[in-house]
Amino acid sequence: MGPDVSEVKPGDRVAYAMQQGAYAEYAVVPAWKLVPVPDGVDARMAGAVMLQGMTAHYLCYSTYPLGPGQTALVHAAAGGVGLLLVQWPSDAGRG
Repeated sequence: MGPDVSEVKPGDRVAYAMQQGAYAEYAVVPAWKLVPVPDGVDARMAGAVMLQGMTAHYLCYSTYPLGPGQTALVHAAAGGVGLLLVQWPSDAGRG
């Protein structure tokens, strides 16, 4: 761990995406790319939600940010991305 890193400490469980070395036993990842993994969330779930969450976030907030009273049509809410696409706009009061 670098000397100027204060966001995480040794032993913290973290996940990351968009960094080479995902299949390595150890990886060098900038601290700002790390996301804390809460207790009770296993490593497989944390890894999956990173990619699915980034995809859903991009679609939900960057591609076309929904406003109040607008509706989004999600054709398949059965997978991870679809489930997040249904929950996030509704949670924000925009669905």
